[in-house]
Amino acid sequence: FPYTTLFRSRFEQPVIFDPEDREKDARVFFALAAVDEDAHIKNMRQLFKILSNEELLEKLAHVSSPQELAMLDDQYLGG
Repeated sequence: FPYTTLFRSRFEQPVIFDPEDREKDARVFFALAAVDEDAHIKNMRQLFKILSNEELLEKLAHVSSPQELAMLDDQYLGG
């Protein structure tokens, strides 16, 4: 059935996009899925909120369990 979500994934080892510039390495990735335009805009707003918060991004880079991720969602995004 159709659903709307903002999916977050963290890799144990960083993905290296440019060996010459390790600042481009990434461990946290996001994917959006939406049933309609309004839901997509809502997801984009939530993603912007996440990407604008350096403290939250740092914590997401070190999450080690679904429980920790849920705690961060509650703390920073209101569940």
